[in-house]
Amino acid sequence: MSFRWQMISIATACALAFILIYTQPETAAPGYTTSESLVAQAQQQAVLEAARASQFVTHDRQLRERQEQLRAAEADLAAKAQAGAKMIASRQMFQQSKGGAWLQLITTNRALYLTLRAQAAKLPGGVTPCTICDGKSYMRGCVVCDHNDGKCPSCKGTGRTVNHNYCPVCVGSGKCFGCNGIGRMLCPFCDDGMIDVRRAPPATTIPIE
Repeated sequence: MSFRWQMISIATACALAFILIYTQPETAAPGYTTSESLVAQAQQQAVLEAARASQFVTHDRQLRERQEQLRAAEADLAAKAQAGAKMIASRQMFQQSKGGAWLQLITTNRALYLTLRAQAAKLPGGVTPCTICDGKSYMRGCVVCDHNDGKCPSCKGTGRTVNHNYCPVCVGSGKCFGCNGIGRMLCPFCDDGMIDVRRAPPATTIPIE
């Protein structure tokens, strides 16, 4: 055989070997035929796609819920701001309606207050314990809520108006502004249980802030 035909035979054998090697069907996983392996792979891919889709749906739902919460919080803040803008004017009505009871409190204790103030003026530091209140700066009751457990005199402790808006008197807290909800208001004569000559005399009208 000539050298030329030997080379042709070798080339042909290599070509046949290449075709046989690269055209063999994929080897199936142990225990599976080729078709079963493809089905298993497809099922695994479907499971992965379903998991990704579920995660996307969950994330989308959480995002929408968070957006709704933010919108609700913004609306709530706006409602409180609207009530707060009316607070002073709303409290002035109770300042006037309860003005007689407040003035009676001031008048009834005025003589004792002046006596204590005179005593304080003679002492070092210009202070003396207050005996008008409980000694801790709290009176026995509150003229604004009429000793009604510290509830707002306007909404009766609900924090809301009849239209379900925030009460402009307490701005939604439900607490009496005269005693901050404890049923005992701060003593108008002293500061932290002490009569101080440097302190201005009590106001003749109910503080509303």
